[in-house]
Amino acid sequence: MMKLLGQLLEQSVQLLEKQKKPFIFLLMLLGIYSLRQRNKYLFGLSLGWVFSVVFLLSFVALAGRRHLIDFNWILALWIALGLTMLCNILGQHFHFSQVKSKTLLVVMVSATLYGLVVANHAAWDRLFEGSLENALRMRVYSQKIEELNIPDEDVIAVPDTNYYRLNYLINKSLVVFREETIGDLLNNGKLSFAFETFNVKYIVGYSFSLTEEITTKTQIINVADDAVELPKIEISPAKVWLLNLIK
Repeated sequence: MMKLLGQLLEQSVQLLEKQKKPFIFLLMLLGIYSLRQRNKYLFGLSLGWVFSVVFLLSFVALAGRRHLIDFNWILALWIALGLTMLCNILGQHFHFSQVKSKTLLVVMVSATLYGLVVANHAAWDRLFEGSLENALRMRVYSQKIEELNIPDEDVIAVPDTNYYRLNYLINKSLVVFREETIGDLLNNGKLSFAFETFNVKYIVGYSFSLTEEITTKTQIINVADDAVELPKIEISPAKVWLLNLIK
C-alpha cells in the first residue's frame, strides 16, 4: 500500500493542494502524530529527512527533477499511518467488531486511492494537452520556416528553451531571447546591436504586440507570432475512450 501511495502521490499532491482539498493533508498530520506515538526515533528521522533534504540538495541543478521524489515514501508512510489510526479511532468510537474494522480500513484505503488516482489522471490530462499543443505549435512553426527557405547561416530568435525542439524539425540555428530581455533591449535602444551580434535575421513565437514592435524598430523578419492558428486533430470516440482509459 505504501509503494502504491508513493507512486500516486508525486503527481497528485500539488493538484490536490490547488483544488484546496485538506483531507490528504489532515491524514498526513494524523500519520505524523501516530508515528510520534509509536516510535519517536522514526518520527524524528522522517521530519529530519523532509526538512533537511531541501537544504542538502539545494545546490544541485535539478531543472528536470522534483524534490518531492526524495522523500515521497515518508509522505506515503504518514498517510498510511493516518488512515490506520483514523480507522482505529472510528472503530473504537462505534465499537466495531474486527470484521467491521477491517472492512472500514479497506473502504478508507480505497477512497483515498481513488482520490489520488483521480488527481493523477487530471495531472496527466493537463500534461498531455500541454504537450500536444506544443507539438502542434512546433509543427506549424517548422512548416512556416521551411516555406521561407532560410539560409543555414541565419539565426532564428525564439522566446524560450522549449523552442529548441524546432532543431529536430528544421535543422536551423536558434538562439533564445526572452521577451523580458527583448523589452529591456528595446528600451535601451540596443536590440539591433544584439541581433547583429548573434546574426539573428528572423524571430518566431513572440507575442503579437512584441513582434510588431520588433519588426517596426529592426529589419528582422517575423516567421509567426504566438497567435498562430493550430491545426485541429479529429479523433474518433473509440480512440478518445481508449486514450482516457490509458491515462
